[in-house]
Amino acid sequence: MNLNDHVLSLLAKSNHLGHLKQLQCHLTVLGHAQTQFYAFKLVRFCTLSLSNLHYARLIFNRLESPNTYLYTAMITAYASQPDRISAFLLFRDMVRRRNPKPSQFIYPHVLKSCPEVLGLNGTGLVHAQVLKSGYERYPVVQTSLVDSYSRILGNIGNARKVFDEMCERNVVSWTAMVCGHARMGQWRTQDVMFMGAQLIVGFGGFFFKRRIKDNPHLRKI
Repeated sequence: MNLNDHVLSLLAKSNHLGHLKQLQCHLTVLGHAQTQFYAFKLVRFCTLSLSNLHYARLIFNRLESPNTYLYTAMITAYASQPDRISAFLLFRDMVRRRNPKPSQFIYPHVLKSCPEVLGLNGTGLVHAQVLKSGYERYPVVQTSLVDSYSRILGNIGNARKVFDEMCERNVVSWTAMVCGHARMGQWRTQDVMFMGAQLIVGFGGFFFKRRIKDNPHLRKI
């Protein structure tokens, strides 16, 4: 069995932090303390299997040059936790280091954390970085920008600007716009009613009815 298979086999059998620490020591002795592949596997195991972001960050911080996959793993984990400010701060550190550069897959997780912790300033800063990176036309990034802006009260205009520039609109971007208008008390406007109709006709009535049931803002439309 080669080392890669051996490491994956040990992780599959692990169920607590002690096992992971033993594997980490084993890799260090073999000279793989800075090997990105193994570090990524350890970080992912910490975040997904152990829900231990603290130790995952310790592994991450010991790396001299963490790659995009490691940044994505940590930012994704932070964005799914109450401490979402850490997702933005780690992204900011990544941008300042200039290497590696953020991929399009990082932005949705960073933008998810912005409205709750930094409001317009956070979303605006990330949007500026999107433009610098050249990802402003990527559908997944555009959709995340629309959703992030729409969650900030009074900023439906910025959300609408990104929405209007989208070549491909999906149910998430449509729903984000409808909810954004509803948060501002604009659920009676023709614009919102038209968007609601587009969701029902374009993406299926059953799905939209489910979203209405689950979302108090949509129930007012």
